[in-house]
Amino acid sequence: DGGQTLTIAGGAGTTTFTGTIGGTTPLSTLSVVAFDIDVNAVVKTNGAINYTGSIINIGGNMTTASWTIGLSGPVMLSNAPTIDTTNTGLSSGATITFSNALDGATDLTLRSGTGAVVFNGIVGGSTPLTNVIFTTGAQAQIKNNFTVSGVNPLNLSIPVLITGTSTIALFDAID
Repeated sequence: DGGQTLTIAGGAGTTTFTGTIGGTTPLSTLSVVAFDIDVNAVVKTNGAINYTGSIINIGGNMTTASWTIGLSGPVMLSNAPTIDTTNTGLSSGATITFSNALDGATDLTLRSGTGAVVFNGIVGGSTPLTNVIFTTGAQAQIKNNFTVSGVNPLNLSIPVLITGTSTIALFDAID
């Protein structure tokens, strides 16, 4: 906790977070660069969150106060995370960017307010998400294939811009 910037250079190793980060007093910003990033914790900042890695495992909620969230590397989700740049609706929001593949047999809730949600890589290519929920956002930008499965798997309640050759596949898990 604390209103400071936290920068971690993990190199070829693994950086793991298991406890709440910025729960009482949000960090100013958080930047992690490591081969493997494992975040099974709630993360809250008043500034940007940026993760760069060869594999990024997200198992907890991420919240900023109108600052961007950037995930540069393949992302594997668990535990139905919410990724929120609106500080749970208290601020205007900012862009959420997935620069690479996004996978995980779980729900994902996205709240970007006036910002976009950008999917540059394949979504659900190896492990489809069960549900993607856009609670707020200026636009979803889809640059590649997008696959989800599950009951009510995709509700595009915000404008969508297809920026590349994409197939959107929805597979209902109900027999």
